[in-house]
This record gives sequence, C-alpha cells and structure tokens, in this order.
Amino acid sequence: MMINRGAVLLRYKQPMVDWVNSTHPADEEQEVLTMAALNADRTIFLVDDRDVEELDQWLALNFVQLFETELEDWSEDQKLWPAPLDMETFLNWFEVECHGLIIDTVGAPIVAMDEFMDDVAE
Repeated sequence: MMINRGAVLLRYKQPMVDWVNSTHPADEEQEVLTMAALNADRTIFLVDDRDVEELDQWLALNFVQLFETELEDWSEDQKLWPAPLDMETFLNWFEVECHGLIIDTVGAPIVAMDEFMDDVAE
C-alpha cells in the first residue's frame, strides 16, 4: 500500500566521517570507520509527502533537527559538535536524498518505537 509519506535519507560526506572517527578513535578493537561502512545503514526520516516537492524549504526549516539527530547518534556531548550548526556545514557534511514514493509492504499498523518498547516490557 502506498502511504502519504516521503523519505529523507542523509549520506555522510567526508567531514562527517572524519568527525565520527575523531569522537570514536580507532584502537586495537575498533578500526577506523569508512564512509562506505557508515553509509551502509542510514536513518530514514519520514516526511509529509507534500514536503518532497518543496525539499529545499523543508530542509531550511528542519536541517538543525536532522543534524542534531545524526550527531547525537555518535556523541551526546555537544561540546564535541561542530559549530556553527548552519546550513552550509550541514550540506558540507551530508548528501540529502529524498524519495517520494513509499510503499508499505507490511500491512500492519506502524507503531512508534517508544510504544513498541512499552509493549515489550509488559
């Protein structure tokens, strides 16, 4: 079933890869993370399907949230984050992909993860 959502996907560029490796230095157990490895499994951000047509406007309003989400996945210490978190830095660190056709092949209701985790705990 086609759903009324678009998908935004961020692919890491070299500055993000370098930052991730600086916050998680390689050692005997951890190798340097490559761009290919980091981009192998990305977060998908579902957006209103109408936002797909106006991606530039949507990004202007939402890039900070996307940027913070990606940075926080690697380090919650905001002192380690780049400054400023502006659009220029965002576009230097990420390639933005947008997909307007989303098909739900499951057929079951979508459940927010916090609700799912509550159900599992019970």
